[in-house]
Amino acid sequence: MQRLVDWLGRLRGGSVDPNYKVYTRRFDREVTGEDLHRVLGRPSARVAAGLEEAWANFQGALLAWRMGCELAALDAAVAVRTTVSKDELADTVVAILMDQSGSMRGQKMLLAAAAADVAQDFIRQLGCKVEVLGFTTTSWRGGLSRRRWVSRLKPPNPGRLCDLLHVIYRSADDTRASGAGFGFKPMLRPDLPKENVDGEALEWAASRLLARQEKRKLLIVLSDARRSTTLPYWRTAWTISSGI
Repeated sequence: MQRLVDWLGRLRGGSVDPNYKVYTRRFDREVTGEDLHRVLGRPSARVAAGLEEAWANFQGALLAWRMGCELAALDAAVAVRTTVSKDELADTVVAILMDQSGSMRGQKMLLAAAAADVAQDFIRQLGCKVEVLGFTTTSWRGGLSRRRWVSRLKPPNPGRLCDLLHVIYRSADDTRASGAGFGFKPMLRPDLPKENVDGEALEWAASRLLARQEKRKLLIVLSDARRSTTLPYWRTAWTISSGI
């Protein structure tokens, strides 16, 4: 965990990439999965149809795959409990951070959501706290941040020109029981994936972990590993290591 703390300290201090700038944070948003419509609007007929199709696949077509994963998780749980005490597990929190950029649209997002669902259920059954987070932007090509920059005659070297969208699908303090697709249906909206700013998303997820009282903290990133829009952050982020 100390390596995570050191990394975040360097990130906040600017030494990871001293040239990285943010033009404005005014239009960045953080919402729960249930409140995504407040940012994206109510789904159009086309979007709603795509969402229902994805949800049907999530609940049906992936059922055999999910059952196989759950059986493997039972064996893994036995192995974990033989080496880690109940108190240690209770003092552990895990954050699953999902890349929801455009390259993840469709089948990739469907599989990532299913993997996150199986993982969060497994982690909760062990007695650990778990949260599921997602990151993208509110719109393509910069959104309101870029429009503001253009309206001010495009001052040079503006830095990051897009509106971040960070989504909390499950918080670590949520005590509701797990189930197939717990709160994940909004994650499958076909109009959700857009741009990605990985470094700031990692900082956000890490900050949430560091604010918690649990001794053991683990950050897992689900991504297709396409090139980041904040590559210096991304390279450093891979040095994060922590575990049970």
